[in-house]
Amino acid sequence: MKNLSLIALLFLVSCGSNSSDERKNGYSDVPKNPEDSLFQDVMKLHDEAMSKMKKLAVYRNQLNSRVDSINKIKSSAKESLAKKYSELSTELQHAEDEMNTWMEQFSIDSAQEDVSRRITYLESEKAKVSRVKDEILSALSKADSALKE
Repeated sequence: MKNLSLIALLFLVSCGSNSSDERKNGYSDVPKNPEDSLFQDVMKLHDEAMSKMKKLAVYRNQLNSRVDSINKIKSSAKESLAKKYSELSTELQHAEDEMNTWMEQFSIDSAQEDVSRRITYLESEKAKVSRVKDEILSALSKADSALKE
């Protein structure tokens, strides 16, 4: 529900301005102040991470399918491979969950009345979403390597 609210809010913000320097997602291509710049950085990291979400699900499904296939064979020699795939699937799910949690907790208009608090908030959110993005990319890299074996 909160994800839907965030998406709706982003949509409303983007539709509310007719300024030529406003992007469709609500933030300016040309930052007008430090908080605009930080907000833009946060959204860029978010967008980069979100672009990988479908791949997370695809890889997770492929790994789970391989685990199911290995388990049907009931070969003790393949148990370690099934365990590896299962752990990677769990890591992919965790990365997705972290992104969803970040989005639910992110407040697009937090502390807009207090520039200093807003900058502090956005710096913190930038660090959080950067960490989530890194976790997503790491999990995808590991899964990609395992699926090529």
